[in-house]
Amino acid sequence: MFCIEDNSEVGATCGTIVNGEYIYWTSWRNGDLYKYDLKKNIYSKVKSMQKMNLNGKTFGCTLKRRDRLYLISLFDGYEIVEYNLKTNQLRLLYQKCVKGIYVFNAFLIDEKIYMFPSQLDVAICVYSLLNKTVEYKKWEELLPNDLITTNNLVFSMDCINSKIYGTIQNTSIYFELDINEAMQCKVNLINGYRLNSINVYGDNIYITLMDQEKFICINNETMNITQLKEEEKKGDDNFFSSVIQYNSKLFFIPSIGCSNIHVYDMQTGMNEIIEYSPDFCRKEEKSRLFWLPNIHNNKMFLLPHTSNRILEIDMDDCNVKYHNGLKNSLKDFINIECFKSSNEKIEKKDNVGANINNVILNN
Repeated sequence: MFCIEDNSEVGATCGTIVNGEYIYWTSWRNGDLYKYDLKKNIYSKVKSMQKMNLNGKTFGCTLKRRDRLYLISLFDGYEIVEYNLKTNQLRLLYQKCVKGIYVFNAFLIDEKIYMFPSQLDVAICVYSLLNKTVEYKKWEELLPNDLITTNNLVFSMDCINSKIYGTIQNTSIYFELDINEAMQCKVNLINGYRLNSINVYGDNIYITLMDQEKFICINNETMNITQLKEEEKKGDDNFFSSVIQYNSKLFFIPSIGCSNIHVYDMQTGMNEIIEYSPDFCRKEEKSRLFWLPNIHNNKMFLLPHTSNRILEIDMDDCNVKYHNGLKNSLKDFINIECFKSSNEKIEKKDNVGANINNVILNN
């Protein structure tokens, strides 16, 4: 990861969100909440989760409503932590321990938080922010019984208006869940493809595949399927976690086994691979470089999970800017660490860390 806290690396989860000039993110290690200043290139800890008594310890999603952030636990239960941006206070809204579940996806629709475990044999949890009530909906009520197995998992989902789309990973099935009082689900079979990630923009559904170097687009009105591109292998498997549409461009975000971001221009049909600087690297094999992207105007921000930098991508020209993520208290670290073994008495050493810090931040 790009920062150090208590001599340990702090990895970012997919629980990240852009709010104004800051990216809020949570630590993979203990769930602590941080914010990253996009202008100053520094980060700071916002809140510790140590006293929250959480089951999951790690957050998979962050949702925003007015001046509140809602952090959704990733492991071992349905948990919602509310962070008040104005008062800087945390509050545990809901908690139910369910060992072994993974909540990768959560959405905020009509004042309700919908939490979707990846496993189909456990229920969807719906929490109302207005009246603080909780409902559970079983997948057996939405999908055919033969799909409810321990092998079938839902990792990738997307939401547009009041409809939620998802793929049953490594199958030919995707679904469209209409969030209404009845919560109706439409199941679609795309023969000949093993589906992976899903993203929806307007009438177009973009799906990446598990076993082919192809990307398909499904028109939600006509149900026509278009194959977007086919690439020669570049030395690793092109396995992607999501697709971002910006104007006529599609950005394919890498997942496990793939390092580079691929760009496809729908107007020209041209493909491009975004190359990284030599000092940008993966720190751990068989894991994601990034979690899900954060979009702010024409910029895409990718916080690292096992890579060593934050990536800022200008989606107009595909140029990449790198952020190291320096901590606010770097000057204190320099003063303490650089002089703790020195026997010499250095006058005005308190200014040394601040001066070095300013040089690093401004260059």
